[in-house]
Amino acid sequence: VLRKGIKIGLTGSVNAGLQQGRYGNQFGNLNLSNNNGTTSTYINLSYARSNDYDVLNTTREIGADTVLNQQARTTKPGNAYFAGFGINHDWNDKWNASYDSRLSYSNSDNKTRNTNIFSVQSNDQELGRSIADLTNENNSFLLNQDLATTYKIDTAGSEWTSSFSY
Repeated sequence: VLRKGIKIGLTGSVNAGLQQGRYGNQFGNLNLSNNNGTTSTYINLSYARSNDYDVLNTTREIGADTVLNQQARTTKPGNAYFAGFGINHDWNDKWNASYDSRLSYSNSDNKTRNTNIFSVQSNDQELGRSIADLTNENNSFLLNQDLATTYKIDTAGSEWTSSFSY
């Protein structure tokens, strides 16, 4: 609990991490905020890199002596970037205004290879084979802007708030 008139000042945090393995993930975040009494500001930055890998092997009996072996290999690398910042200013005891902005971008490039092999179970004679390759490239971008103002009408807690977002 802060005493009245005490300014918080500049605070922040940094964190980062990674997961090891054949296809590991990494991330990093930076958060800063500042409060000088009548004006407070913040900025948040983050980055995440993911690289997932899936392997699925199945064997199905589809006849008395016929099997279907299926193999699916999928890689899912991707990146995500985020930035957010804002400012809030108290014009007086009754009136304040704020601005917030958020920007994010992400991309991924999923690749899957499905291999199907039909064979005779008793002697492993291959009857047929099919290979299907699938690639999905995804990109997304988001920009969000918020403007708001609040007027405190009375001491009972009544407020009038106007906001605009796009």
